[in-house]
Amino acid sequence: MTTMSDLAGRSPSGRQARPTRNELLVMLAILAAYAVVGVWLIADGAPLGHDESVYALKSRQMHSGGTSLWYWNDYRAPGLPLLLQVTWLFSGTEPFLRASVWALGAVGVSLTWLIGRSLFDVRSGLIAAAGLTMASPWLASSTSVWPDVPGAVLGLAAVAIMLFSTEGKKASWWILAAAPVAVIAVLVRYGALVPMGIGALAIMIWRREVVAHSIRQFLALGALAAIGSWMILFVPAVTGSSTSPFSSIQRLRDENPIELTRGLRDY
Repeated sequence: MTTMSDLAGRSPSGRQARPTRNELLVMLAILAAYAVVGVWLIADGAPLGHDESVYALKSRQMHSGGTSLWYWNDYRAPGLPLLLQVTWLFSGTEPFLRASVWALGAVGVSLTWLIGRSLFDVRSGLIAAAGLTMASPWLASSTSVWPDVPGAVLGLAAVAIMLFSTEGKKASWWILAAAPVAVIAVLVRYGALVPMGIGALAIMIWRREVVAHSIRQFLALGALAAIGSWMILFVPAVTGSSTSPFSSIQRLRDENPIELTRGLRDY
């Protein structure tokens, strides 16, 4: 009988050893369970909700041409409709649109496993991946046409690049690949910059000795990510918007004044 201890192990250099056959089988079982639940939720899903319809309509507008109508506001990031252009090559119906987001969710589960096994051990990586597949917010968001999971997965990918490029005494220059991934994450979900920054800071603290010997690499990475994110957030022409997301949110607040405590009181 295979135990979890049979799955653990590190290479002589201290890096996490390559996945064993048993570890891969466990991970495949986790992804299979995620697939079964995801397919069931998509098949049993209700018609598109308001937010889902907005992103679906925007993706259709990008696919067929024309201009945006009243339903689109500039506080919404256009990255998800851009990603969904691949879906329109097959079908733009609800199940296919939701399945596209679900596929990105599977990538997020896999990245969680890889990050967990790299930071800690094989057992931790598998437990983290399994826990994510059982988290109801993740399951709900990954089977809906929302930008939350795609933005989170891209942000996690940027953090993973930082982690895997700092396994030696110095960071490899391919750490700079995290910059465009981070910018795309912001394009998909404007708020992705905050959790992604927290994750990047955690990796830098964890690998602080490597950071100390790789100042140039990290300065270059920070500059590229900051410039790209700034252009996405503050230069409307880059996203094809008429205003920045912050201006759009402020205009919405001015038109619909809502107290900060309104939601709590209503609840």
